[in-house]
Amino acid sequence: MKTITKSIFALACASAVCMQADQAAHPKMPVQTQVPNPSARWGVTAGANLFITAEALVFKIAQDTLPYAWSETASGNQWTDYHTDFDYKWGFRVAAGYNIPHDKWDVVGTYVRFNVNSTVTTQAPALGDLYTYSFNGVDAAQEVSSVSNKWYINFNEFDIEQGRQFFVSKYLRLRPKFGLRNLFLDNNQTNTVVDTQSVTTTIKNNVHFWGMGVLAGLDTVWTLGQGVSIYGNVALAGLFGYFNPKISSQVNEASTFYQTSGHLENTKGNLDLALGLRWDRNFYNDRYHVGFNFGFEEHVFFNMNQAVFADTPVASFSGLSGRDFTLSGFAFGARFDF
Repeated sequence: MKTITKSIFALACASAVCMQADQAAHPKMPVQTQVPNPSARWGVTAGANLFITAEALVFKIAQDTLPYAWSETASGNQWTDYHTDFDYKWGFRVAAGYNIPHDKWDVVGTYVRFNVNSTVTTQAPALGDLYTYSFNGVDAAQEVSSVSNKWYINFNEFDIEQGRQFFVSKYLRLRPKFGLRNLFLDNNQTNTVVDTQSVTTTIKNNVHFWGMGVLAGLDTVWTLGQGVSIYGNVALAGLFGYFNPKISSQVNEASTFYQTSGHLENTKGNLDLALGLRWDRNFYNDRYHVGFNFGFEEHVFFNMNQAVFADTPVASFSGLSGRDFTLSGFAFGARFDF
């Protein structure tokens, strides 16, 4: 019995020694007492940890390979496509956010809106012929005397994102972010066509898109001094949603004689880029913060054009096209923390 007791005692001692050796080789994760990347977010003292931003946007909207008519010379050896070309249009972006106490994260909700239209009219050239797209269901061009094109775009984008801005050096701040993006895009074109017999035909080509998906990106701030800094931001989003393309025609404002529609579910990519200058300053004993920014932005929505068109000698496309929709221009605005 004594021998057994001694054996058990010896085994217990050996196990304890082994456990101590194992803990020494594999120590437990220490408690984090210091923040390795200290917060660099703009904040205030004794405030509500809330902030708002408002920006005016001056963007030029474009869509690849979307002519509304084309002409050829009398000799037939030269063609010209006619596109609707938007001037720079006004829009806006507003946001509201909360600086979360937990690890100095923040959460931001953003809304962007554009509602623009453009109208242009083209007459048949003196020495040549003018054509527009099929409006009777046949994949063939129609010779006409004039075409008026009206392009209407209604763009509404909603984001909710979470991020954390921190120092990686004395003058460089990074803010990785992720969240959700929700996009509503109405892309409508109306061609009013007067043919060679003076018959007026109205052709409507409407595409409605709704999509939602994951947003991820990185905001950077490069401090120059005296509150002035350079910012550069990039973000990517994948939007899963559906297209509802629809085309219809009317003659002399009579009832619609040709109409087709569809439903397409797909995921489309989106790229956001921004580069600019900003100035920030705290005041009233750090109770409030104000910032101003001005920069250039590019927003690309890949393969967003799902309109139905017939062939032209120049554009050479048919069916459901897949061209990019872009917004490019300038943004200037202000931020207020309280």
